[in-house]
Amino acid sequence: MIQLVSYPIVGAFTSIAISLILLFCFASGHATAAEASEIRFEDADGHEVSLNNFKGKAIILNLWATWCAPCVQEMPSLAALQEKYKEQGLVVLALSEDSSASAVPAFYKSKSITALFSFFDKNHLVWRGVKARGVPTSLFIGRDGTITKTLEGPVKWLSPDIEKDVLQLIDKH
Repeated sequence: MIQLVSYPIVGAFTSIAISLILLFCFASGHATAAEASEIRFEDADGHEVSLNNFKGKAIILNLWATWCAPCVQEMPSLAALQEKYKEQGLVVLALSEDSSASAVPAFYKSKSITALFSFFDKNHLVWRGVKARGVPTSLFIGRDGTITKTLEGPVKWLSPDIEKDVLQLIDKH
């Protein structure tokens, strides 16, 4: 009787162990260009946009929200980064997780942010798709569409270490 009860437990632990091994194997690698190109969201007019619209560009995709204090804190430096490197092919896509699209233009206006456009993850599909654990989360996406780096939490975008990473992203062809 004891052996019959232990088999389901052993099976459950085996399934969990295999799942964890697969998770670590696949999560530790970078997403493929095909996976990244499937990322879709909306612009300020409600039109669907995908990363394919920015093919050949170095992209920083930043998931954020106006109600998120760390997001609000990093947004001016993210806008400054976009302004500084736009001529070198960097595109910063600040993808709002706000429930109301009108919150972002009002926020940009209040902070005098003009270098960023309004993009929205209306149904949080991108957030779930990239398995973000919170906001802000930023993805570095190479010119070939491959996600090369993920940063969780607020970032000082004009710090030397981050600018070094950004220049490496821009320079990769």
